[in-house]
Amino acid sequence: MYSARTITLYFIWKAYSDKKELTILKLLNILFLSFGHYLAAKDKVLFNNDIYACKYGPVVIEVYDEFKKFGNSPLQQLLTNDESSYIFSIKDTLNIIDEDNKIFLDLVWDAYKSFPIYKLLELCTKPGSPWEQTNNVLNFDKKVIEEKLIKDYFLRLVSKTNI
Repeated sequence: MYSARTITLYFIWKAYSDKKELTILKLLNILFLSFGHYLAAKDKVLFNNDIYACKYGPVVIEVYDEFKKFGNSPLQQLLTNDESSYIFSIKDTLNIIDEDNKIFLDLVWDAYKSFPIYKLLELCTKPGSPWEQTNNVLNFDKKVIEEKLIKDYFLRLVSKTNI
C-alpha cells in the first residue's frame, strides 16, 4: 500500500511524460478511479488515505491541500524547474512503486488520460456512484466514502472499461 501522494507523483510524472495536461481536479478524479479499480481488481486498497465526498466530487484531502495552490494550472509544470523538490520526490516514487503496480497505474492512466474533466466528473459523480451515495445534497460536509461502496461500484464498472 502506498500514500496518495506517492500515486499523485506517479500520475504527475505520467502526465509530463505523455505531454497531457493534469490539473488538480483531473488528478483527484483519476486518483479516485485508480483507487476504485485497484480495490475491485485486487481486493485491497491502493493507498492509505481516505477519499471524501465533497461538494464537487471525490477528494483526497491531503493531496488537495498540497496541490490546491496551483489552481487550474497543469501540475506537470512542477517538473520543469531543475531545482524543484518534486523532481527528487518523483525519482523516489519511481523506485517505491513496484513494477506490477506501475503496470496497473499505467492501464488506469491510459484509460482516462484523454478524458475531458467534465467526463471524469460525470463518471465519478453520476447517480449510483459512491460519491452520490455518500454525499448529502442538503449538507456538503466532507464525508468519507466507504470502501465497500467504492468496491461494489467498480466491480460493476470494470467490465465496461476493460481495466
